[in-house]
Amino acid sequence: MKKIELIRTFDDIKISNKVILGNILVFCLFGLVSMSYLDNLREENSNLQKLSILTRTSSTILDINKEISEIQRLVKVYGSTGASSVLEKIKDSHELILKQVSKVDRTYLSKSEKELVINLSDTLVSYGKHISELEFLYNQKNDFINTKLPSKFRAGESILKEELKLTLGNKNKVKVLEIQNSWYQVYLSSRNFLQKKDYQHKKDLKKTLQKIESLINESGMRNSVKKDFNIIRSDYKKVFEQAIQSNRIYLSLVNVVMAGTSIEVAKTSSILRDESLKDLERILELSNNKFSENKDETLILLFLAICLLSVISYYYHSSIASRIKKISSIFELFMQDDFSKSIPDLDRKDEIGHLARAAETFKTYSMKLKNEQERAEASTKSKSRFLAMMSHEIRTPMNAILSCTNILMHEDQNPSNMKMLSTIKTSGDSLLVLINDILDFSKIESGKIDLEKTVFSLKECVDSVIDLLEIKANKEGVRLYITEDSQFPEFIKGDVTRLRQVLVNLVANGIKFTKDKVSIKIKSEKKPNNLVDIKFSVFDNGIGIPEDSLEKLFQDFSQVDASTTRKFGGSGLGLAISKGIVESMNGEIGVRSKEGEGSEFFFKIATTEQKAPEN
Repeated sequence: MKKIELIRTFDDIKISNKVILGNILVFCLFGLVSMSYLDNLREENSNLQKLSILTRTSSTILDINKEISEIQRLVKVYGSTGASSVLEKIKDSHELILKQVSKVDRTYLSKSEKELVINLSDTLVSYGKHISELEFLYNQKNDFINTKLPSKFRAGESILKEELKLTLGNKNKVKVLEIQNSWYQVYLSSRNFLQKKDYQHKKDLKKTLQKIESLINESGMRNSVKKDFNIIRSDYKKVFEQAIQSNRIYLSLVNVVMAGTSIEVAKTSSILRDESLKDLERILELSNNKFSENKDETLILLFLAICLLSVISYYYHSSIASRIKKISSIFELFMQDDFSKSIPDLDRKDEIGHLARAAETFKTYSMKLKNEQERAEASTKSKSRFLAMMSHEIRTPMNAILSCTNILMHEDQNPSNMKMLSTIKTSGDSLLVLINDILDFSKIESGKIDLEKTVFSLKECVDSVIDLLEIKANKEGVRLYITEDSQFPEFIKGDVTRLRQVLVNLVANGIKFTKDKVSIKIKSEKKPNNLVDIKFSVFDNGIGIPEDSLEKLFQDFSQVDASTTRKFGGSGLGLAISKGIVESMNGEIGVRSKEGEGSEFFFKIATTEQKAPEN
């Protein structure tokens, strides 16, 4: 019993206080765990610094190896292209390596490792000198291959072309042409050898030069030309040998000297990296030993922390989270009008108890509201049924009264009787209009209005509205105008009766309130797939409507003020019915007006343009 009472007492504590208490317990336990690590952290901090420095050193050495390999690759690219950008990149990479070596922290390096770093730095300085020589030797080689050799070739070519022009006789010309072709072959073989290092091209070059010498002796060339050409041929051979030597020196620098230096750098850096890795392993071993010494203590403290967290989490879940979730689910049932579930924890004194009691209050008021809503809905349905039924029932005898009145007006010509019959007919017509409005309104309100989908002539529909109201307009001294745009569709699909009803309501309103004219404008906008949007606007120049009265204009049984009803008549349902019909067509209706300047009533519908129906 004491245990149950203790749990209940704890449940009554505020949730915020429970969370604070749980956090304090967790903080204390993890404080103990943290204190056990303080001593370890001091030593580990030193080890981590060593590890960090040695790791950076090892990483820097790896970067140096990568950079020196990249430089060697760029040297080969430079030998093929001679691009100054490649040479600049080589120099930049070399500068980067020197900076990386200078950044190597030697704090924790042994004496032998420090000597390796110094040796590596000296080797890289030497490598930098080779890079400077590389540019000079490449330019020298390039000058022989791309400048001096072509110059000698062109000089010999010029002599042969000139001699070919001056040579007489086909036999001599053939000899000169053969010498010229051989001269081209000499130049091609020399270029191929210098680029591809294929000694077959060198052999072909020597053989072709000998052939040229023999052809010159056999040809009918002038002696002065022979002498000049032999000098050029001899010079070309010398330049070719010099180009070979220059190329050999350049390749020796690249493939022997610089490659050897890069190998030495790689070897030195590999030894240095191996030493750094040994230091890393030694420090890691010390850290692992220290970790093993404190592992058991840490595991015990962590186990206690996990147990405490589990207990606190279980309590929070079972006593707080699950309770809140349960009450929330009951709230959801209440929102779905299901009040069958009882609410738990009403006797608790914490926030959950407050929430449970709030749910109980919500349930009570929701049940009352539901009952009131059901009564209101029943009353509304009863009213709608009553209006619809009474409208039907009243309209039948009303039609009979009007029929009998019309018969009596034709048969009885007594002036006093005619006046009373006319009054009966006028009142009856007004009452029948009101009954029809009430019937339409009740259908719209109950959502039972049915729309037909037939193809009809829009022009005939509008004309019928004009014909119907023109007599009334003439009687009131009002002129009717109609304007249609160029895209006006001839036939559309919809409910012609309901569309005509809306137009009659709006135009009749315009006639009632205008001074002397009513304008009807129809605009249409055609869209793909025969869709068309149509806007009907009815303008009058009457009394206008105050801005603060526009919002209530389309409300049920609403007019601008009571004097309007007394002066112009009407039930106030016409615009409300028109609004309901237009909205049932998925359209929209509205009004723009300025007091004293007139009004514009408009509505838009979306429909489809159709072909003329077949008779």
